[in-house]
Amino acid sequence: MCPSSRRGRQARAAAAHRSCPRASLLRKAARVKDTRKGQVSEGGGRIGGDRPRLRGARADDEARIRQLVRAARLNPFGLDWRHFQVAVDELNQVLGCVQVKAHRGGWCELASLVVAPGRRGRGLGSALVSVVLRSASAPLWLMCRAPLVPYYQRFGFREVGVRDAAPLALRALLCFTAPLRAVRPATYLAVMVWRGEAKDPSV
Repeated sequence: MCPSSRRGRQARAAAAHRSCPRASLLRKAARVKDTRKGQVSEGGGRIGGDRPRLRGARADDEARIRQLVRAARLNPFGLDWRHFQVAVDELNQVLGCVQVKAHRGGWCELASLVVAPGRRGRGLGSALVSVVLRSASAPLWLMCRAPLVPYYQRFGFREVGVRDAAPLALRALLCFTAPLRAVRPATYLAVMVWRGEAKDPSV
């Protein structure tokens, strides 16, 4: 058979395949599948593609955790990897992290929540907070910049003021930042508490 005739038949077959309704449906399904990349899965099972999963941190994650926290200009102290949950990709590279930090006086803080810049906006931060709250004991405290207050309210955290009950260290912070709330409402450091209220962050 002439090579040009063979190429002509192959081109006609390819065109017929593209016009086939079943082939069109398969292509649409593949595109939908691609949009699901980046969704978060919990547990330690293998996941194909680019879908992150959550797990407890390991000793070899410590350097990456410190790198993420420092790059985000968060508190660089008290970064014990044993207290962290992490989001990882299919190669076990850490994409984001969060910890529950225990303080003197018996109170605990949700801290060091950070997601790698290239992975933000895909729900990793929300997934990390949610997995921590499932096993956390109330009350759980946090400190954040004022613009982040609505974000944490989605999980059931409530902002507290000077007159509210709080651990001694946080009361001192509240007294110090109270004047700033009036003159710099967008930049003060807020104190929030979660008292065990279950709330869907997607609402």
